[in-house]
Amino acid sequence: MRTLKLILTFICIFVATTTKANCKDIGNMNSNNQSILIKNVQEFFEAVASKNWQAYEKYISPDLPFYAKLPGNIEIKNPIAFHETQKGWFNGTTGKFEYENIRIEQLNEEFFKSFVDVQYSNVDANGKPFTKYIFIEMQWQLLNGRWFMVQDVNHLKE
Repeated sequence: MRTLKLILTFICIFVATTTKANCKDIGNMNSNNQSILIKNVQEFFEAVASKNWQAYEKYISPDLPFYAKLPGNIEIKNPIAFHETQKGWFNGTTGKFEYENIRIEQLNEEFFKSFVDVQYSNVDANGKPFTKYIFIEMQWQLLNGRWFMVQDVNHLKE
């Protein structure tokens, strides 16, 4: 068992060094779920960065409980309402979303958290450019062999 945990940790470190992921406390999760969750988190953030709505929306299930806290103290408790708040970004032609330092922490076999640092740049309604630095904490849930984002909490960095 110890050998298996070391092998899984090595796989996680390998994936982390070849992507933008970093793993923490996921050695007890089976290797298939590990690789799927790392791939899913990476795909999710790539979808946001590239404004790929189809890739993005497959990671949010309307059938699971949902919670988001966005900058400006906005709280959303419905995945469909959350989708509506994101359409402006995905349909927009301006803006840049860069992420790094994805960290992953297992909560149990069906839940894990991801943590990521984001630099979000865009222009406001008056055409003035701005940049925000955001720390995003997400919770993911396994359902029918797929990982879904069920919580999205954004913290603006000063």
